[in-house]
Amino acid sequence: MEEPFADEGGAVVGYEDELDHVNCDTVVIAASQQAKDKLVLTTDALVANDRGPLEVDENGMTMMSGVFAAGDVVSGPSTVVHAVAGANRAVAGIMSYLGI
Repeated sequence: MEEPFADEGGAVVGYEDELDHVNCDTVVIAASQQAKDKLVLTTDALVANDRGPLEVDENGMTMMSGVFAAGDVVSGPSTVVHAVAGANRAVAGIMSYLGI
């Protein structure tokens, strides 16, 4: 498969139509400038509060054991400083969870 690229009109091309399934131990979803709700709506163990953001504990772990979140998906739209602070808490929580 060739690498995706943007054509003259700005449309992204070069993707295959079929999905690839990859076995892995860890997935980091870090894309977009706005929290997306599809993951929350399709994963029963992830819990959002009344305002929409994900519920996490003081270490950034969601209600799904071993799944951590930070940034806009937790705090709602805010500044990069707040997102980085949340990410730092989540990283510390991940390291503690993994015993590192």
